[in-house]
Amino acid sequence: MGLFGKKKKKEESKEEQKFTGKVGCLSESQEDCLNQLKQHIADNQLTTSDRYTDHYLLRFCRARSFKVKEVKKMFEEFIKWREENEVEYAFLRYDLSNIPKVREIHQAGYHGTDREGRPFYIDRPCTAHPIEDLLKIADIAELSRNYIRDYEFLIHAKMPACSAAAGKKIDSILSVIDVKGISMGMFKQKSRDTLNIPVGITQNYYPEIMHKMIIINAPLVFKAIWAVVKTFLAKETLAKIQIIGTKYQDKLFECVDPDNVPAAIGGNCTCADRGGDCFRSDKGPWEIYRGDKYGEMYKRQMAGDPLTIPIPDPVPAPPISIADPSIQIPAPTSVGSGFVPAPSPAPVSMAPGAPQ
Repeated sequence: MGLFGKKKKKEESKEEQKFTGKVGCLSESQEDCLNQLKQHIADNQLTTSDRYTDHYLLRFCRARSFKVKEVKKMFEEFIKWREENEVEYAFLRYDLSNIPKVREIHQAGYHGTDREGRPFYIDRPCTAHPIEDLLKIADIAELSRNYIRDYEFLIHAKMPACSAAAGKKIDSILSVIDVKGISMGMFKQKSRDTLNIPVGITQNYYPEIMHKMIIINAPLVFKAIWAVVKTFLAKETLAKIQIIGTKYQDKLFECVDPDNVPAAIGGNCTCADRGGDCFRSDKGPWEIYRGDKYGEMYKRQMAGDPLTIPIPDPVPAPPISIADPSIQIPAPTSVGSGFVPAPSPAPVSMAPGAPQ
């Protein structure tokens, strides 16, 4: 490539940087990538689900830097993975009976929002040490299912609710990881395997949902641990991570109001009105504001309502009588993998105009 060719390419690169790759801020090439992905989905009948909006699809485009071939491959693998893991039925069929016990020894959860209205997630992985004790409660497969269901709820219930509360599109989260007490002895193979569960699921199947991650209370030994951990992460993810020692409060409070930060990590909140456990309170706008139609369906299912099933594609079916014996949910195909049979009586799908 000649001198002028290099200069032109550099100028084009600078021009591209003006665009975020999100709806309403796409360059021509980014718009073209999105359209090619949508055409690829239609031509190959990958899915007809209306959950895959432009906002949703653009996360895959950004994750692969709008390289069309790589974006198509990523989305194909994502759809295949959803089918193999019956993600559409996660809230009805996933057996997560041991997760409440896991949460007793692993402090992690959503706790309101940051200053911009994003869901605020906190994880204290060292509270689950030794990892062998956690794996005696729930195996890798159940932990994976739990992350999948949480991500589904995040995208379809939490983020739409936060968008409504903030009056703007919210499609990412702020995470704080407290590594207080971490040591090399904690970082054995089983610990690395367990850590790789959310990392792998997020990067491959729920990309571009992290706005920023702040790692706090990082001791000197964390430098050696981080050298291993960062090999799991994409460079785009690494760019969003900030590592701080014990003097992190000022940086954290720039992002989150102290009244919304648990006292356990230096904030003012104790969730006294919620049993005194900030990490299991799951408080946030999603308690008040609606999610999208999938999120509202998930809320009903989590509340124990068996009369809903994943909304069929491409459009919701009309109401049916629960007395109709011909209506059946297909039996789960992953026998022994942690899926449980759908509840009875026979489910009723949500009709257009029904509460969603």
